[in-house]
Amino acid sequence: MTVQSTDTNNFKTAYWRLRSGQRETTQSGIEKLALSPLPIATKYTPLAVTKFIHVNEQGLLELRNINTQIGLIQMLLSIALLILGSIAIAWGGLVVYSAWFLLPMPAIWTLVMGSQMLFMFYDTFHDSYEDLPIVFNSQKNELLVSWREQKLLRPSFFGNLTSAGYSKGSDKLIFLVCAGFFLFSFGWAMLPGLEDRLWIIICVVSLVLGVGLLFIAFKPWLTYFRESRKNPVQHHLAGIPWEEVAVEFHQLGAMGYLGARSMYQLSLVCPLPDEADKRYTVSLPVYSQQEAFCLYELIRDYMEHGAKGLEHTAAAKLQTEAPDYGRAAFKKELQENESNPLWVIWHTLTLRYFAHRYLEWTLDVLPKKNIHREAAIQWSQPIPESEWAKPSEQLQEANRRVRELYAKGLDWESPEVQAVLREYERV
Repeated sequence: MTVQSTDTNNFKTAYWRLRSGQRETTQSGIEKLALSPLPIATKYTPLAVTKFIHVNEQGLLELRNINTQIGLIQMLLSIALLILGSIAIAWGGLVVYSAWFLLPMPAIWTLVMGSQMLFMFYDTFHDSYEDLPIVFNSQKNELLVSWREQKLLRPSFFGNLTSAGYSKGSDKLIFLVCAGFFLFSFGWAMLPGLEDRLWIIICVVSLVLGVGLLFIAFKPWLTYFRESRKNPVQHHLAGIPWEEVAVEFHQLGAMGYLGARSMYQLSLVCPLPDEADKRYTVSLPVYSQQEAFCLYELIRDYMEHGAKGLEHTAAAKLQTEAPDYGRAAFKKELQENESNPLWVIWHTLTLRYFAHRYLEWTLDVLPKKNIHREAAIQWSQPIPESEWAKPSEQLQEANRRVRELYAKGLDWESPEVQAVLREYERV
């Protein structure tokens, strides 16, 4: 697959892009603070706390598209095991007690919950096979991104976020499933053995109405699968100029069971080739604004000084960090805690070993079969120094000016630095 190039004029007409230093609050309450385009130094210490960022096999900085938190994967596998267990118990009880009048109950439960669990794992494996992590190439001064273009998103009862987009949940569909299940179960359970004609008619009508409501509830899925065959997914791969990437810090306040809380993200928004009104976005969870700025500075420092090698940047220490998601890391931790039986029992019951194996497969095995792998490796190869992309004169001048202000004790949010940023508006 050929790596596409992005026309830098795309961003100049992009209505959705903020100016560096600009703040904005969306209708949904998300507070945005733009750090770039035109990635100017921030004075923060280059640092990465998150495990999403690492150094790949080609020695380039990369953003993983899969969360490597072991606890989260343990929870995922435990939920899957509970769902499988409940399905097995439902069908087992039905067979053992020959309670065939209750057949709709395990059937609907298997269809709804089983499909949710199946799609949950399918999306992860599909992403590993067809989507590339974002790769930073400081010699080319570009990011390599891949995305899929499809006309329909898979429907969802409860809402689902995938790399293809967000499918909203539907209270209407949930109501139709519940109503259809109740009517069909009533008719199915009551019809056998009835002799009264009126009750037979009522049960038949109940069955027909139940089937009709269930058909309406699951019709969006039938439409999705039918249209997916007619319109196959189109895959794209593009190199995005680093200076044109919009980097934004997002903050959202929300109320939870434990009171008010804030959620933070560092988002990279890339223009797509020949699509002024579309963009590719990846968001990384962070704990604070300071962490977001430190992570951005780590990436910015790598793109500015990494052409000569990773060792010339603050990201060099990422190369020496051993991965903590594989089975080797689990065995090491198991040896350290073998004298603690409670630790061993707890992590055995919560499938810790299988969580490590799951991450090892999705992060190490599946990416080697990725459809973009060969093109990505070729794009990542070193190029002659004479062909290295240099920072624009505009960026070099802006960095020189803000660093002079930082030397005087000012910080990124000071009015003097913000005034400099406003002079280099890229839109």
